[in-house]
Amino acid sequence: MKYLLILLNLCAFLSSAYCQDTPPIAVSPIVDLDIPINQKIVNTVDSFLRVRDDYTNINRYKFCEKSDFDRFGSPFFFLKDMENNNSGQRVFNPCVMEVIPWIPRKQFIVKISFISSSKSLLKAIVNVIAKCDNDTVRISSYLNFIEQTWQRKEKEEITYYISHNRLKNVDKDINEQIEFNKKMSQYFDVPRIPLTYYSASTVEEFFNMQGFQYHPMMYANSTGGVVYKNNVLSANNSEYYPHEISHLYIRNAVPGINQFFDEGLATYLGGSGTQSYEQLKAKLKKEINRIDIWKVCQSNIFDKSYWTHDFPASYVVASLVCEYGIKKYGKTDFFKLLRDVRETKIIFENLGLNQENIQEQLLQQ
Repeated sequence: MKYLLILLNLCAFLSSAYCQDTPPIAVSPIVDLDIPINQKIVNTVDSFLRVRDDYTNINRYKFCEKSDFDRFGSPFFFLKDMENNNSGQRVFNPCVMEVIPWIPRKQFIVKISFISSSKSLLKAIVNVIAKCDNDTVRISSYLNFIEQTWQRKEKEEITYYISHNRLKNVDKDINEQIEFNKKMSQYFDVPRIPLTYYSASTVEEFFNMQGFQYHPMMYANSTGGVVYKNNVLSANNSEYYPHEISHLYIRNAVPGINQFFDEGLATYLGGSGTQSYEQLKAKLKKEINRIDIWKVCQSNIFDKSYWTHDFPASYVVASLVCEYGIKKYGKTDFFKLLRDVRETKIIFENLGLNQENIQEQLLQQ
């Protein structure tokens, strides 16, 4: 609560919209800028926010830890468009709230808020790590903090970092995940993919481990996850997450795969959340009369207009399309189609699916 009170007081005088031409980042009065290292960290955070996940910016590694990009691919992807509202307008201003020394020495937790000063709205509070080496400061992923504080387990090709709030079925889930990894290796006819798995007990903790102290989506769903390169972050209170493991193999087999078919294949092979594909198909059967399948197929795969609690309708429709394609072409030729064609519309034309026949064809499955 104390951070919310501080934020409300700050809203009245924070600087205007943040972009390349604006003054340096706003700083809370509780950050002592007379301490040289604090000043250096604030300056680096300001520069970091201007480049963060921009792969075209040659200055990125001046402010960011290169090893994080090597390991995670897009370690700060979750900060993309953080300053923008839903209309794409830049209205949320970043502010350094605190700089907290952290053991081991020469590392600091930096707390950044994103606030709309005109309407006193808080969008998010996020932590990043500042690593200091002599006169150099670089920003690093909060997952580095998690790795040093959560319990670590290794089993065959999987390294786990497990929340201390995870209490039940840990070893059972790990064994199931190893077996599923073997199954995917056989299905795609490739060696087993080594991976690192971060296991949170709740969606709130899932956001926490990425650095968020507050984000509105922390309370929107009961399951979830994300893949960064060969790293799986899970919110499912489980060390077994076949949907996200499937993504690793799909993206290996079909680099740059269309998002609709990426999510569809992952749901076909590994279900979604804590539910299997068969369970999700049974739910779709009950919901089918309220869903326009063709409209779902033409919409963004992440559009939640048709979703209900723990039922990602667009994922399930996409998985039905994938099952249809695999049955029609065979796995090898269907994957070749997805490699050769990126546009959803043309893939549908190749599958022979259109507005007139799709409902009937998919319902037959």
